[in-house]
Amino acid sequence: MADKDKKRVKSPASKTTKKSTKKEQNSSKNPKKNPLLQILSILFITLICVGVGIFTYKAFDSFFSKPTTKTELSKEHKKELKKESNKKIEIVVVDKNLTTDENKTAPSKKDENKTEISYEEIASNLEAFAPKKAVSGKPKLAIIIDDIATIDQAKNLKKVGLKLTPSIFPPDRANPDTLKVAKLFDFYMIHLPMEALNFNQRDVFTLKAKDSYENIDKRVAFVRENFKNAKFLNNHTGSKFTSDKDAIKKLLVALDKYGFIFVDSKTISSSKGSEVAKELGQRYIYRDIFIDNKDSEIYIKNQLKKAVDIAKSRGFAIAIGHPKTTTFKAIKSAKDSFLKDVEVVYIGEIYEYYK
Repeated sequence: MADKDKKRVKSPASKTTKKSTKKEQNSSKNPKKNPLLQILSILFITLICVGVGIFTYKAFDSFFSKPTTKTELSKEHKKELKKESNKKIEIVVVDKNLTTDENKTAPSKKDENKTEISYEEIASNLEAFAPKKAVSGKPKLAIIIDDIATIDQAKNLKKVGLKLTPSIFPPDRANPDTLKVAKLFDFYMIHLPMEALNFNQRDVFTLKAKDSYENIDKRVAFVRENFKNAKFLNNHTGSKFTSDKDAIKKLLVALDKYGFIFVDSKTISSSKGSEVAKELGQRYIYRDIFIDNKDSEIYIKNQLKKAVDIAKSRGFAIAIGHPKTTTFKAIKSAKDSFLKDVEVVYIGEIYEYYK
């Protein structure tokens, strides 16, 4: 009996040992999780969810969003043009004086500068050119003399004794004295070389139709820096450049930025100057007559008469000539005859008449 009772009675120590053994077994089956690992797991799952959400949003957005139209693209392009930076450059070369045969629409190397729109075409559409502002007094005629680059040319122009508007080349190695020349005049404008159709111009800084806005902006900025008093600018050659709508738009935006007004020399009848100026809300000022396509005094005087007739019909007109001895002689001769029917004025005195 005593032995049996001993077997039945369990000591407290043995009970404690069994309990601790069970706890150890349970803890080995369910180990405690590390808090740092739990946090990292949550972050990883969150990142996956965010990534899936972004991918899903973009997929739905691209599927349901409206495609960008050409109009919207053009508006964005225009905004970008106006944001372009103002940077300076040095001018190295400029294209030389080129003259033309008036009857050709597509200019050649010889006659790019003066492609003529027929007098009949202009005269028959005078109503389309009704002045924006009423012309008072005599009809006004502005005579621009292009390609001014030397002191002698400036002196010969001044000897004519009329308000002829000199259009001066920007300075370069071929025309180094143009800054000095500009100081000889109370009023002048700038003659900026632009790309022509029928010959290759290798001059680095002749504006090309495919030039970026930045390049055009730099060129115009250079002109403004060197000719602070100039307000008007026209194209030297430029049949290819001015017939390219995108190119002429970049130019007009840049000119407006630096306070210039463009005068279209109309070296080609397909110039986009009028169309682009209208889109930008700018005046479109243009040449009516080239007076010296032929180096003949009789011819030049006849061309001047046509310009006078346009001025008398419309109230104002613009003629363009070049610093040739024959041209100055013809203008002097006409000064005391039919040029008395008009007031010869600087281009700055009539630009407000243009729409």
